[in-house]
Amino acid sequence: MPFSYSVDGDNIAVTYHVPMGGTVVGKQADLKRMFERFPQMVEYIDSKEFDLKAFKKNPFILLEKLDQILTSGK
Repeated sequence: MPFSYSVDGDNIAVTYHVPMGGTVVGKQADLKRMFERFPQMVEYIDSKEFDLKAFKKNPFILLEKLDQILTSGK
C-alpha cells in the first residue's frame, strides 16, 4: 500500500510503500532511502525505537515522527 509525503517547500511528493503481507526483507533499507534527506529519520528507522510490525499496523507513524523532527527544528 503506497503512502506519500511532502514538506513545505517541496515541489514533489515522496512515496513509500507499506508491506501488507509476505516478506519484508530490505524494507528498512527502502524506507531509509525514501527519507534519506532527513538524517534524523534514518537514525530513527535504524533505532530500536522503530518497530516494523507497528509500522505495518500504522504506516502514519513515520509521518508523525517526521512532523516531530521538522517542528522541533523550527
